[in-house]
Amino acid sequence: MKKVSLLFAIMFAIFSATFSQTAPPTTMTPSDKGTVPADKMMNGKHGGHRGDGMLKKLGLTADQAAKMKTAHSDFKTQSEAIRSNTSLSKADRRTQMEALKTSREQTIQGIMTPTQFTQYKQMIADGKEKMKEKRMEKKAAKQ
Repeated sequence: MKKVSLLFAIMFAIFSATFSQTAPPTTMTPSDKGTVPADKMMNGKHGGHRGDGMLKKLGLTADQAAKMKTAHSDFKTQSEAIRSNTSLSKADRRTQMEALKTSREQTIQGIMTPTQFTQYKQMIADGKEKMKEKRMEKKAAKQ
């Protein structure tokens, strides 16, 4: 009887220690939409390292890099304003986003040399192709 009681006491201690630890939620609530978990952030910026690599590969000067970061920041602010404007219809929102993307493209073209811009466009196209391939692989794996 003592062995059984001791066994239950040990099991209770193990289970209570295991289940008393709190784990982060695994599902996102509607209020979490668009947020990034703190452990996935890098210096307060999600994915901040991606653009830096592209800037280095393009061989931008410090002045060009600063202008690119400003252009990106402006684009982000303006696109968030368009997305959060609930008075716009879906078609109007799409039209404004397309105009904003065109404006960003022109700004970037003005910052870079023609060679850098051509290389930039190729890098963007390569990235889109890579994403398309990943989606196709994911879709094929589901079937």
